[in-house]
Amino acid sequence: MPSVSEKSFGQRYTKASQLTEYLNLLTTYAPPTPDLSSTELKTFLVSVDAANTDASAKLSALQTEREQRYNLFKAPDGLITKCAQVRDYIAAIHP
Repeated sequence: MPSVSEKSFGQRYTKASQLTEYLNLLTTYAPPTPDLSSTELKTFLVSVDAANTDASAKLSALQTEREQRYNLFKAPDGLITKCAQVRDYIAAIHP
């Protein structure tokens, strides 16, 4: 479980980057599997960063679309206001 200081992606990514830098300084570091070597960990971190960037871009686009659709309904000149005006106009014509 992450510590209190590692709640966000950026904090965890920074800690992992610091770990790989520290492992590069250790001349006696010999992992039991090649996947845990500092080079492989750095490659993994690059792929994680790329995936996070891609997810952030998609989330930003999604939030923009949601905001535009919300404004179509709730803005001062949105559909809800227009529908209310049409309803009131029709009610005024046919009591």
